[in-house]
Amino acid sequence: MTKDGGETWNRISTPANTRGAVFTTEKQGYAIIVAPGAGYRIMQTSNGGKNWTQSLKVASTTWSGGDLYASGNQVWALLYGDAGMSQQSYSLYASGNEGKNWRQVFAQSTAGGGPAPGASSTGNGKGPADPGGHPGNMSLIGNQTAYLSAGSPAAGKVGIGRSYDAGSTWKNIDLKDPGYSSRISFPSAKIGWLVVTSDNSPAIYETTDGGTTWKQKMLLPAENE
Repeated sequence: MTKDGGETWNRISTPANTRGAVFTTEKQGYAIIVAPGAGYRIMQTSNGGKNWTQSLKVASTTWSGGDLYASGNQVWALLYGDAGMSQQSYSLYASGNEGKNWRQVFAQSTAGGGPAPGASSTGNGKGPADPGGHPGNMSLIGNQTAYLSAGSPAAGKVGIGRSYDAGSTWKNIDLKDPGYSSRISFPSAKIGWLVVTSDNSPAIYETTDGGTTWKQKMLLPAENE
């Protein structure tokens, strides 16, 4: 942590086997840890890392890591299973009250990656850019709104998922243009930007309606150009 624009840094103590951490304030933070042979744990602190308590426990036969995102009261955890045949197995969990309660938004199990963390072989719904979509990143707005980008090398498409209620409901939206990976950024609940990687037509897209429709704003040079 730095309080002087990066001139000096102080180390924050995190639990053993931490794979990622995020803080919403100087005191309130969350960490994702792996428990070999058991799965994942989401830990939280309310005193800047002096003490950590378990917030979520997810069983998994694999523990490939994960990503955490937090804004205000909402916390999101992307937990990864295995990958294979250009497919990624992963689960998305959300809390709308600073980690006090969690819900599994979906669990994307795939033929190539096997069961998703915390799911049976059939999973619990799918993420964007199905089949086999790989998650990109998330962008959160305030206490309720969240977006997830994704791309599927196997299907040759990209898409986003979104929630306006901290994960209680979820909607996937595929883009019409081809691609295999994406990164997302939403400065507000309605206006967003999506960078799409594609063999022939990599581009930057804009939405002004919360991701329902997208318009290409800039076409980038292709790999073969």
